Amino acid sequence: MPAPRSLGPGHRPARRTRRGRRWAGLGLAAVWLLVSAPPAGAVSGFGIDAPSGTVTGASAVAAFVEQNAAEANTERIAAVESRFLLGGAQSGSTEGLELVSQDVHRAGRTSHYRAALDPFASRWTGGRPMANGSYRLQVRVITQVGAAPPQTSEWRERQIVLEVPPPQTTAAAKLVDPARRTVEVSWRPVGADLPDFVRYVVERSVNGGRWSEVRRITRPSAGSDVDTVGDGEYRYRVTVVRSSGSGGELSSPPSAPSTALRVGDTPGQPGQPGTTPGAPGEPGAPGGPDAAPDRIGIRRGAGGPRMGPGAATPPRIDVPGAPAPVTAPSAAAPAPGDDAFRRTLPYGDVGGPAVGQDLAADESGLEGDGTLTIFDRQLVTRDVVVPVAAGLVLMLLGLHIRRFLNQ
Repeated sequence: MPAPRSLGPGHRPARRTRRGRRWAGLGLAAVWLLVSAPPAGAVSGFGIDAPSGTVTGASAVAAFVEQNAAEANTERIAAVESRFLLGGAQSGSTEGLELVSQDVHRAGRTSHYRAALDPFASRWTGGRPMANGSYRLQVRVITQVGAAPPQTSEWRERQIVLEVPPPQTTAAAKLVDPARRTVEVSWRPVGADLPDFVRYVVERSVNGGRWSEVRRITRPSAGSDVDTVGDGEYRYRVTVVRSSGSGGELSSPPSAPSTALRVGDTPGQPGQPGTTPGAPGEPGAPGGPDAAPDRIGIRRGAGGPRMGPGAATPPRIDVPGAPAPVTAPSAAAPAPGDDAFRRTLPYGDVGGPAVGQDLAADESGLEGDGTLTIFDRQLVTRDVVVPVAAGLVLMLLGLHIRRFLNQ
């Protein structure tokens, strides 16, 4: 039987060599994990409490960090940091959260961190407003054990949507050119600070009527605009519009209406230009030409009865129980020197058709508002002519009867 062949002094079985290499690889991997991994408290047991979903106003960024009993006694939480990412890029700076409370329990300790989130004065954007949109809110924890270098965890994140309406502004109005009836509307330019500003919308209301849009202004720093108007009482308000961050728009509440601004003196009907209610002394106002009669039945204008062009309403006598007098409008007041008052129209100064013609010719300027008061001819005929004629007939009949009896 042949003797076994010698493989030499350096020979090792192939199975044993493969097994040794395997254990060496596992050992190197364990060493790498031990060296590169941060402390357990820095990478596990923390997360984001708030905000969540859609943010529409002031809120807060809140996070928690959990440590087991061994970690709580040996490691210190150096910082909890947060940041916002918009469209894949960091928006603003990285800001730390403040420790607000700690809960100690049998398993260890839970620490709570928090920072106010004001969309109009964000600490993450240096006190400026944040743009609306879809954000990735990220939080990480930095821990330290003794004098060892700080260990930083990976970022953990939450998706949130910021949809905050723009802030409300103020509005004021003043008449800058009475001749041209030009009104200047001014407001606080809050859009200058908004990164997603769209426009200002200026609206007006005439004589307490509905609000209608006057102008759209897309310049963020604009703080005033002019409007040309007619007679009437005007109020203005301004609305701010910004992007919602998702393709839509968000509007602020309208500003408080400006103080009522009266332009011109023409009275009229509510809701239309030139329809301001009459001031004292004007037609339709207390003490004006159309005021109710006094106790003796004479209508008087403000300041008492006066005659002549531009004067207040002259006295006007009302007959108790008679229909209201007819008022005829006049085209214009007479010039000085015109024989506008040659007929004073006493109650009995009535006659044939010539009376009505003279009245029509002389009606201008009898009153300060360009109207002439005349009385109904049927009323005069019924209450004066008929009784007088009847009296004359009765008197003649009585004379005939007396003459017959004396024969």
